[in-house]
Amino acid sequence: MTGEKVVLLGLGRIGLPTAACLAQAGYDVLGIDIDEKRLRDIGDGNLDRNEPGLLDLVDWAIKSGKLRLSTSPEKGDIFLLCLPTSLAKDLTCNLEYLESALESIAGVLSENNLVILESTVPVHTTRDVVIPKLESLGVDVGSILFAYAPERIISGKMLEEIKKDDRIVGGTTPGAAESAGKLYQSFVKGQIFLTDSSTAELAKLIENTYRDVNIAFANEVALFCEREGLDAWQAIGLANRHPRVNIHQPGPGVGGHCIPVVPYFLAQSTKHSSMIHSARRVNDSMPRYVANIILRAVSGTQNPTVALMGVAYKPNSSDPINSPALQVLDHLKIEDLEVVLCDPLVRNSNLNLVSIDEAMAADCIVFLLPHDMFRELEPTGPRRGRGSLIDITHAIDLDSWASRGWNVVGFARKMPRV
Repeated sequence: MTGEKVVLLGLGRIGLPTAACLAQAGYDVLGIDIDEKRLRDIGDGNLDRNEPGLLDLVDWAIKSGKLRLSTSPEKGDIFLLCLPTSLAKDLTCNLEYLESALESIAGVLSENNLVILESTVPVHTTRDVVIPKLESLGVDVGSILFAYAPERIISGKMLEEIKKDDRIVGGTTPGAAESAGKLYQSFVKGQIFLTDSSTAELAKLIENTYRDVNIAFANEVALFCEREGLDAWQAIGLANRHPRVNIHQPGPGVGGHCIPVVPYFLAQSTKHSSMIHSARRVNDSMPRYVANIILRAVSGTQNPTVALMGVAYKPNSSDPINSPALQVLDHLKIEDLEVVLCDPLVRNSNLNLVSIDEAMAADCIVFLLPHDMFRELEPTGPRRGRGSLIDITHAIDLDSWASRGWNVVGFARKMPRV
């Protein structure tokens, strides 16, 4: 058992599982969050997302005393910063939560402490923001170690990935990288790769920007196939048979915490960003494109209702952050359509979600995510007239649903003959 005390700031989607894993590894963890309701919910076992094993691990950590919760930092050995970053109006990274956290720990930092930043940030943030900010607050930064260690976990598999995935750890000095690496070695089964803090920051931005560009290319292929009457899914699948090709899947847009946002963090650091901005424009245009498909499908139907199936930002996830479905909804609201949202995996009372049975009563059913539960739905007939069924992400057997009386539309797919 380590006996060292970790003060972890930010108990959101990254901070909470990290705190629980560190407690399990033997550290004494003080979890800090300014949101008192969140702290109460964590203590009561009320988590707002479905993460396998997380609730049980957090419950154990709290009851064992290895994890304590507070709104105020205390002295410790290691300070781990897991604060959210967001996109400002000028398309740069908003660091206000990070700066507030630095202000809160300045008075409790001591000689030989280790400060690790996990938040997704622009290149050189550790060097040019974290250290100067603490120094301006009177901290003897020369006596403290600083590192950057980006997270890579995804919703729905957080505990699995936080433990098994390789980890990049960058220090402002080799000694800082080694010290931070030891922390992650206590619970990470994957390899730990040591580097400098700025390279680690860049690697995180590259990872997310690569995926955004790849998805944008897939969407452009799909739009081409729409015009030419070809099947994008088949063409991409065949292209991916090449040993050095790995094209992602097209879809209604890009959601989540990272991919729609992080490319701008990289773009703000370089003049060579034309591809980054082009990819963002392509992916940002997809919800409007999907809304137009829906409008064409319901044209001629009196007072049509539309059901959007899949409100999470990715398949089989419970997290609706930056969901393409919500962006499609915004476009349809402008057209004054009655729209309902359906996603049995999402736990968010603010979204007024309906059940699958209620959604299937709509005049137009739109599948925006290939949730496993959607793939397994048995085809039923439309409730009124012929009805339209639109599949954007290749989740549905269109032939089966067409045979039950639906007018089926598949994005960038060859349509069945009925």
